[in-house]
Amino acid sequence: MNHFVRQLASAVMVIWLAATLAFFALRVLPGDALEAQLLDSGASAEVIEQRRVQLGLNIPLIEQYGRFIGGLLRGDLGYSLLNGEPVTETILVRLAPTVTLAVNALVVATISGIGLGVSAGLGTEIAKNVISLSLSMPIYWTGTLVIYAASALSIAGEGSETILPVAVLGFHAAGAIAWVLQGQVSEVARADYVRTARAKGLHEHIVIGRHVLRVALLPVVSVIALQAGFLLTGTVITESLFARPGIGRLLVERTLGQDYPVVQGIVVLAAVAYTLVNTAADGVQRALDPRLRA
Repeated sequence: MNHFVRQLASAVMVIWLAATLAFFALRVLPGDALEAQLLDSGASAEVIEQRRVQLGLNIPLIEQYGRFIGGLLRGDLGYSLLNGEPVTETILVRLAPTVTLAVNALVVATISGIGLGVSAGLGTEIAKNVISLSLSMPIYWTGTLVIYAASALSIAGEGSETILPVAVLGFHAAGAIAWVLQGQVSEVARADYVRTARAKGLHEHIVIGRHVLRVALLPVVSVIALQAGFLLTGTVITESLFARPGIGRLLVERTLGQDYPVVQGIVVLAAVAYTLVNTAADGVQRALDPRLRA
């Protein structure tokens, strides 16, 4: 029970800090979406000021912050400054494509990351080189190469607009999973009980699957959770490169347009996503490792 209370308090703190930092960081920038939009339409200063009063943008910053937190506690993220639509609806429309991309990429990353990690941990140099490549190459560079290769090879058609970004994201997320697992496998494979299993004449596949992976995978659960959070909220570059609608592109568009409420809503969503996946990972680890339940 104490562990649950600590987790809940930690989750609330993370979400509050993320929301607070987003609120004040966005307002350091001069101007806002409302001002830019009305100025472009030729509206007078009086009209702009009236609109700001209607939206509560003329009140002191600390009072705006209080209203923002109050709305957040009620589940109200406010309204877009660009089109007046509810922020929640704006985000939900773009959420499904991002979730689809993230879930598929996580499956690819988990399977390939475990395979690479085990191979590298057992000394396979090719696997080690692939992991290094995954960790060292910027994702925008990988995405650009994939787009160029697909164009050169005329790879197009139904499904390719999903397969290619999934492959790019999965490749980069797999690197972190494999890197951690590589170290764990290398260490566990030298343990006395593993040597004993081999001495008994057990097949290598049984030794690795039953004795090595059972222990080596425990710390990897947290890494997979972190990658899940990254994939759900960090698809900005990939969605922009592959022209996919989603939370990533929405974040870029509304940040450039200084649409504060929508950007704040996406930041809160990211904090909630990270909190949920890490809580789930903690539960899995505690279920797999009795020592954590002590």
